[in-house]
Amino acid sequence: SSPGGAASNIYCYLLDGDVSLSVTMTFISTLASLALIPAWIYSVGINVIYKDIEISIPFVNIITSLVGLIIPVGIGILIQIKKPNWARFIEKLVRPITVLFIILVFTIGVYANLYVFELLTPLTLLAGALIPYCGFAFGALVAFITKHDRQRILTIAIETGIQNTGISIVMLQLSLPTPDSDIGMVAPIVCSIFTPIPMVIAITAYEIKKRCFKKKEVATGEKLKGLDGGEKSEKLGVEGLSYQPVSEKGSDSETETCKKHEKKGN
Repeated sequence: SSPGGAASNIYCYLLDGDVSLSVTMTFISTLASLALIPAWIYSVGINVIYKDIEISIPFVNIITSLVGLIIPVGIGILIQIKKPNWARFIEKLVRPITVLFIILVFTIGVYANLYVFELLTPLTLLAGALIPYCGFAFGALVAFITKHDRQRILTIAIETGIQNTGISIVMLQLSLPTPDSDIGMVAPIVCSIFTPIPMVIAITAYEIKKRCFKKKEVATGEKLKGLDGGEKSEKLGVEGLSYQPVSEKGSDSETETCKKHEKKGN
């Protein structure tokens, strides 16, 4: 019932995944959550987990997430169509700005929720880590079984593993009184802290791999250029040795000189 987080689109872009598929999956899951979250709450949640508690579903936050997804995509499409030069320039800036944004959000998020570390237990840590990691593994497995390519397997894995923990945190804050809401928020906060760790490792490894391959390609290109230059010089040398026919006068004079030398020798 929890929709995918917008961070999944950023991670897909940085790992050269299928960004169009990522945005589509995020949009559909967020739109579906308007019906699926209430369905889960009023079918399972109230009867099993949240007995005698009035649950507030943050529809405003869900709609804000949808608007926050649609507007940038719409602006991006318009820029791509109307001003392709701007799109190329913006694309060069997006990657470094996105990396800085991820580092900033992760650092501020950890600092703002330092109190959570006092409430942590080994079981909470395990549960918080397993939610996104099992999502990554399950998404990748299903995509692999259904015979998608590498790019789509990566995208589906990221979209399945990354959840919009902000909605669950707001829902707990609105529904539970203060001490209980703080305790309840531990699980989604731990989940949001553990989620970026494999993503950051994957992005770092991918960037290092790309740079190494770039260097190898440059070195190979220089070698090929050198070989092409050598072949050209050899061809020019061979072409320079063109056949020049000897004129009849030249041949007659040569025979005469040879005869004179023979007479002297005799």
